[in-house]
Amino acid sequence: YVGGLTGAAPLVGTSVLVGNPTAHRSTVHLFSRDSVTDRWIEQAFLQPEQFQAADLAGYAVALSSSYAIVGAPNRDEFVSGVNSGAVTVYDLCFQRFSFVARRQQVPEGAAVTLDVLKMETPAQGRADVVRVRSLDANAPEREQSYAAALFGIETDELDNGTDPIELLFSGTAFASPQATASEASNWPHGGYDYRALSDYVAVDATLVFMEEEVTKGVVLTTVADHIVERPDEEVALYLGDRGVFPSALGHLVTWIELVDGVDGGEGTATYFDVLGADELGPFDQYGTQVELNFEANLLLVGAEWRNANSSTSAGEVFAYRQTMGVWELVSTLGAACDPPLSSGARFGSGLAVDKNPREHVTVVASAPGVATAYVFHYDVNGRVFSQGAALSHPACVGHLNCLFGAAGALAMHWELLAIGAPGEEAVVVFQRSVDSSGAYTWGEGALVRSSEYDLDVVAGVADVHPQSFGSCVSVSERTMVVSALYADYDNRGNPGVAEKYDTSGVPSVGVGRGKVFVFYSAPPVVEIALRGDAPQTSGEFRLIVGFRGVDALSSTISFDASGANLKAALESLGNVDLVSVRKDTWIGDSGTETRWRISFVSQYGDAPAVKPQWSGFGCSICDAFSSAYTAWPARQVEIVAE
Repeated sequence: YVGGLTGAAPLVGTSVLVGNPTAHRSTVHLFSRDSVTDRWIEQAFLQPEQFQAADLAGYAVALSSSYAIVGAPNRDEFVSGVNSGAVTVYDLCFQRFSFVARRQQVPEGAAVTLDVLKMETPAQGRADVVRVRSLDANAPEREQSYAAALFGIETDELDNGTDPIELLFSGTAFASPQATASEASNWPHGGYDYRALSDYVAVDATLVFMEEEVTKGVVLTTVADHIVERPDEEVALYLGDRGVFPSALGHLVTWIELVDGVDGGEGTATYFDVLGADELGPFDQYGTQVELNFEANLLLVGAEWRNANSSTSAGEVFAYRQTMGVWELVSTLGAACDPPLSSGARFGSGLAVDKNPREHVTVVASAPGVATAYVFHYDVNGRVFSQGAALSHPACVGHLNCLFGAAGALAMHWELLAIGAPGEEAVVVFQRSVDSSGAYTWGEGALVRSSEYDLDVVAGVADVHPQSFGSCVSVSERTMVVSALYADYDNRGNPGVAEKYDTSGVPSVGVGRGKVFVFYSAPPVVEIALRGDAPQTSGEFRLIVGFRGVDALSSTISFDASGANLKAALESLGNVDLVSVRKDTWIGDSGTETRWRISFVSQYGDAPAVKPQWSGFGCSICDAFSSAYTAWPARQVEIVAE
């Protein structure tokens, strides 16, 4: 307040806004005068390495010769809270040294010697010693905290993954965790440095100058990588010791540019630990669903609530691939959908990626809001997606609560696609076939329900017992596993019988213990028999496999071929994908018989047409069998079961 500003004794009131601040910068700045320009240049900051927020370091200072004395009257010494004060003595001998070059370059993967110049000779009896250290952006927590306190950096306000020293002049390169230059490699901590975070070996060296020595060198060893860095990265080295932090303005610092050899991969957009997209908006909920297929080198991320093309919550799917450990965005899929996505589609709620035995990569993304699953073919070489189908089922069309392909309710393996529809208490199963040209065709979806599906018809109204069958699905080869969260609920009726009264008892959602149902689809099977009057010791046969509009002829197959041998011969044919083979042999009084049971694991529907050939019966290059089958020579090799 102002009591009056006139007269011989003006009265002015004061008030204390911050009586005891929690922290003081308490930093001593060291300057030297340039003898050429006569300018004062900041060289370093002096502050005890064990930083105390309110020690009042610098409250008093004194300077004489090469010593600086700094008083810290509020510093704790031994007992916390007892601020007895302290005085710190600094030997400024490091001021007599300088790097010969302010900036230098070194090829990535090479080593460079950095020369240090002794500018003054010390007084008699003083050692010529200076410490050289690298200013590491990824320095340990203790050094990061020191830098933050020294410059008043609020660490809780930094972006995720940013350290205080990175905000200074450390450069963009990262120090390797390897201890010595002799260990420099792309394998720090026993793992390959895919992300190129090991750029150089940290430097911490002490140089001792003899009286006649004017320059000495310290070696910086860099590490080559397989990622193109643009612009080239830098690392800073400085002269000093603990409690001394260099100023970027003075002669105690040098910068080394690591010149990239342009010998690695480079993506238009790369993502490391955290994936995202620059154009993401509020409430897109990027990451509500993710799917990774390592063999296909494809990662999908769903953002089912994303607005797109003026459609609210239409959804989006982001596709990434990995190159040399770096994830790059390949494409987004929403714009390619046909029919186009509408508001509320929630495209990307369910995701699946599959690579079948024919090396074909398929991506499926569901949009439960429109009860549709969009199927895309992915060209690995061209990195291009093209839509192959839009799948739905009449039971779910227009039925929003069907939850067709909701999160967790979508799975694919090879030619089998399972889409859960828990709101319909069902799973829709689609099978895919391929013709001789490699074109794929999807069949009509089959509605699969659990063996415990039940409903009552009360007063002419159907009342389905809610079990959430299809809430989660998984597929492996020909096996499908389906969860029903509220099954096993003490049903008072008979599953499959539509009683005319309520048999659900206590609501299943409240008491259902849940069940998992396992389904298996048996593959088509072909059995081949080789007969003889006596055990065979030689001979060969061939197989003609008619499938996908092509008759493929196998190589010759030995009489004693193992299951693995026959499997390899069949899978080498262009129209056969994956088979399993079991072999059995019988020896009796009337002769011998060997059978190979072939299961076409990746084929749905009818088995391929298989016809054998052998010496004298269609195969001119086959060795004759050592033993004939006199009972019926034309049936010595025969397809006995299909």
